[in-house]
Formats: sequence, C-alpha cells, structure tokens
Amino acid sequence: MSTATAENGDTAAPTADRRRQIHLVIGLAIVLFVGFATLFGIYRPLGPPSIDPGWQWAANQAADAGLVFGRDIVFAYGPLAFLMVPLDISSNLLVANLFLLVVQVLFTATLTALFVRDRRYLAAAAAFAVLFVIARHQGLALEGFFPLVVGLLVLLGVFTDSRLPIAAAATLAAILLMVKMSLGIAALAILAVASFVARFLFNRTYRLALGLLAFPVTLIVLATMLFDRPGTFFHWLQLSLQVVSGYSIANSITNAETGPILQVVAGAIAVGAWIGLSVLHRRDRRLLACNLVFLVVVLIQFRLAFVRHDNHQYQFIPFMLALIAVSSLFAQRRRQIAAHVAFFALLLIGGAVTSLADPVGRGLVPANLLSGGSGSTALSRLLHIRETRAKLAAESTVNLEPLRFGDDLRDLLEGSRNGVGTLPWEIQYCPANGLKWNPTPTLQLYSAYTRDLDLWSAEHYAGTDAPEFIINSFAAVGMRRQLFDAPATWRTIFLSYELRSAGWQPEPVLLLERRRKPLQWTFEEVSQDSIAIGGASIPVPATEHLVFADIDLRLTGLGKIQKSVFRVATVVLVMTHESGHISICRLIPGTAGNSLLINRFPRDFRGYRRLWQGIPDDPVVRVAISGDGTSSFRPRAGVIWRELRIASPTPPSAGDPLQESLSESSPASPESP
Repeated sequence: MSTATAENGDTAAPTADRRRQIHLVIGLAIVLFVGFATLFGIYRPLGPPSIDPGWQWAANQAADAGLVFGRDIVFAYGPLAFLMVPLDISSNLLVANLFLLVVQVLFTATLTALFVRDRRYLAAAAAFAVLFVIARHQGLALEGFFPLVVGLLVLLGVFTDSRLPIAAAATLAAILLMVKMSLGIAALAILAVASFVARFLFNRTYRLALGLLAFPVTLIVLATMLFDRPGTFFHWLQLSLQVVSGYSIANSITNAETGPILQVVAGAIAVGAWIGLSVLHRRDRRLLACNLVFLVVVLIQFRLAFVRHDNHQYQFIPFMLALIAVSSLFAQRRRQIAAHVAFFALLLIGGAVTSLADPVGRGLVPANLLSGGSGSTALSRLLHIRETRAKLAAESTVNLEPLRFGDDLRDLLEGSRNGVGTLPWEIQYCPANGLKWNPTPTLQLYSAYTRDLDLWSAEHYAGTDAPEFIINSFAAVGMRRQLFDAPATWRTIFLSYELRSAGWQPEPVLLLERRRKPLQWTFEEVSQDSIAIGGASIPVPATEHLVFADIDLRLTGLGKIQKSVFRVATVVLVMTHESGHISICRLIPGTAGNSLLINRFPRDFRGYRRLWQGIPDDPVVRVAISGDGTSSFRPRAGVIWRELRIASPTPPSAGDPLQESLSESSPASPESP
C-alpha cells in the first residue's frame, strides 16, 4: 500500500508541475499577445486646416522655435506634448513612438510579473486579454491608457512590496505631467491613493514609499532641461492650472448628434456601476485596491469626456471597458470573472445603444483582433520609419495646400519683423507658407480662459516682441468669438495694429500690420448698471465712439461645485442691433470683466472688416444675458460701461497692391462661417 501510494504521489507531482508549466507558457503567450496587439503608434501628417492640427503643430514646433512654456506660451498640453501628438518635426516622430514602445514594454512587463505571481488564475488572464484587446479596438486613447499603466505599476509594487514598480510609476507620472497637466494630475492621484492603499489595506511599511522619490527627482531633471529657470517652471504650473480650471466653464458644449443627455446619463451610470462593483468586491483586498486606485481617474475621464460633448465623449466607454479588463486581471474566483465579463458586455451594449461605442464600425471582428490589429501596423511603421516619413510628408503637402498664399503676400510676410501671428486659431498658415511663427501666449486665443491669461496675451501684443503682421479671421468656436474670448488681447491688437488688406482666399481673413505710429486714445468709465441673468435686456449707452462693458459674472455656491466636479452650461450675451438683427455670443466668466466690445460687435466678416476700417455699421442697442447655464450664476451681474475714444485714427490703406491678390474670387457679400 505504502509503495503504491508513493508511486501515485510521484505520478501526481509531475502531473501538477506539468500543468503549472503549461499554464505558465499559455499565460505568457497571452500576455505577449496583448502587449503586441495593443501597441500604440502615432503617425499623422500636418493639417488639414482645423483647430487641433494647428495646436499639434505648435506643440511640436515650440522647442525648435526657442519657446519656453511658462515664459512664452502655455496650453492644456505641456513642453513634452509631442510625446502624445507627434509630428515629423525635428526628431519628434521617432522619439515619441519610441517612448510609446517603452511604455508598452512597461505595460507588458507588469502584466507578466502579475501573471507569474498568480499564474493559477489563468482564466482571469485569458478574460483580461480578450476584454482589453476589445477595449483597445473600441478606441482606447492614450489619455486613458497612460493612467492605466501607472496604476498597474503601483498595484504591482503594493502587491509584491517592491519599490521598483513604484519608482517606475512615479517616473512615468512626472513625464506625464510635462505632457499634459490633466494627465499629470490623474497620475498623481493614482500615486496618492496607492500610498493610502499600501499602508491601510496591505500594512506595508513606509519604506515602500521611498519609490515615490522618483517623482520629484524626475521632475527636477525635466524642469532643468525644459525651463530656463525655476521661476518659469512654477509660473507654467500656475498658468496650466488656470487652463485646467477654466476648461469646464469655457469649453462646456453639447454638440452630440444623438441624445447628449442620454449619453451623459449612460456615462454617469457607468461610473456608478464601477463604484458599485468596488462595493461588491470590498472584501477582496486586491480588487478593492484596484478599484480605489483608479476611482479618481474614472471621475477625471468622465469630466474630460462630457464637458466638451462634441466627440470627446467617445473616449469614455473604451476607457471604462479597458478599466474593467484591468480589474478582471485581479479576479480570483470564477464568479468574479463572470461579473466582470457581464459588466463589460452590458457596458459595450449600452455604449452601442447610446452611440458612445461602435462594436461593428470599430472593427470588432475576430480577424482584426487575432491579427494584432493596430500593434502590427504601429510596429511596421516604426521599423520602416524612412518610408513612413516620406508618406507623411506627401500627405502634409496636400493637406496644407488650401492655406497657401500667393507669391506677393508670402514674400511680404517672409520679411516680417518678429515673425507672423495667427488669430484666433488657424496656426497652420505658418508651416503652409514657410513663415516664422510668432504665437499668442495661449497658442490659440480661445484658450485664454481666465483674466490673467487674457492680460498676459495682451501684454505680448503690446510689447516689442509682438509680430509685425497678424493673419486674423472671424472664425467662431462653439458660439465663441475672439472679441469676447480674450477681450483685453483683442483691444490691445485693435489699438496696436491697422488693417493692411482683406481677402477671402483660402478663407475670409484680414491682414493686420503693426502701426508705425501709436494711436492717441483714452479709455474711460462712463456709467454703471446691472443686468438680470436670464432676465430683461438693458440699453447700451448711445455714442459715436466704441462702447465696452465689464460684466461681473459670479458663480453661486452650486455653480462653483458644478465647475469643479463637472461643467457649467453655456451663458450667452444676446445683442439686439439697431436694425433688429440679433447677434449671440458666448460669455466666458473669467474674461467677461476685461471689457467686451458691445456697440460695434460685428454681425459677420463684412462687419468685422468695417470695424477695422473705421466705417460705422449696424450698432448694438440692447443686451441681455441668457443660456442654459444662467442658474449657475448670481441673479444679477454688475456692468461698467466704458468708452474708447481714438484721436485721429489712421485712414484705411488705399491702392494696396496686395488687395487685388487677396480679394481674387471674393464673394460679393462675404459672411463669416
């Protein structure tokens, strides 16, 4: 009996070992497949003409142009923005995609370490692989992927009581802060919550927190490389936080074609379900730790997706799908895995019903998933970088063609002192025509969300480093116009520049030239009033001069909470012209007190041109404040009326040789878009 038992035991042991080895091989194969199939690669050409391609070119061009963030410019993205939106400028394309490859290697190595530690849960690894690859093909963006990598690294460090993964996460967090402020905030939130989880859920010693020292060390190294002095770095942090803070009130918009309210509700239900999943699994330390670490990121992603509800919302469901996949990796029981798969399926179906996900259009078919999909394409482009760059250059040439000027205008601008400015946002006139770029401090004028950002931009155009020429259109962004977005900046430009030419190719634009002789002017208060938010209109002071209004919009307590947690809906100024025509323009609370031009607010591009020519046009006689967001503000707003008197304005240029070339094929009655 004893001999038989021993023999059976000897037989069982190799069988168990073989099973573990098979599980290990299968698990590692799964992990490597996920790492390959979900590799990111960003290869995009310049253009076509639009807002996003403009700031992306600016972010890539900044270093080569000698611009320093915090000293010269600020934006939602930081000095390492090119790592997330690379273009073929300098070595940005290669460096950024190598960075993405390194992050993918970190991601794959973390998955490998987690599986080797818990390889008995092969079913969880398989479920994770299927769910994550589907999430990636549904549109998981880098803005969602980076926090997931940081979170997985810190979880690995907490579970294994190892400082190395914590240090890797902290290093990546510091880099992400320089890429985009909101990404840095999300990564810092992950590190903070992970510290709490390590101490109070896993009783780790404070020694583990030493890995976090990699964050300040990396930050100091990067700050030394990217900023000219410490004060500039802190100024950049201050201004960037203003951009992040102002985003939810200046950029809130609901342009979704299919049920915007339903989409927000669906997103909120997904967040609530995630929190519910955390409560359900609160007795499982690993699952609870995972859900807690990513909770703040879920809220940040929801805010980013639905504040500007005009295609940004399509990033949220793929992120939540990827997050469910990550959470399933830590499931230890079959019913836990089943719960994650069921939640994933319901979210995918709900996303399809609300048009937040597209399982069919996004290539959710076995052939795409098994082929490696985006991973194989990204790796091929990186390995054949010369061919990739040649193709991108050809596409860029085609994309920028609509923005190219005639020879006369291009020759004039090429000789411009201090380069050429572009307002309000079409920066790509510069690369399209080979012009030296002189940016507005917020890159694009709509990003001057606060009083300080507007005044900072105004100082630039009043100073000696201002461009000699500005290419200025009357284009709108979500009911927003440059006159109200950055009123101090626009007023400074109006007083410092004069109209050189106007034309309609490739779009209705003005060419503004720096005045050789300063204007003589006064800007004085003429009266005070108040206006009911959402109430009756008030009269505009009647005068032949330009009338401006400082409007003191103040949020209520509830409005401040809405701004911090989600968004404040649109508030607009409704302007009644003398002819009875109604003009509507969005108010930005942060800049509404910087003196908005009221009585000569132009109805269209023709009116905007006449404003610069000093020709009287249909004046505004009454104003009212309206919009969906009025309940977020105090019932009445103070109004200070000011009058701008200009002595002996320079008459419009006559017989300008550029006028004919600019006006070629111009419409008889040009209107703004």
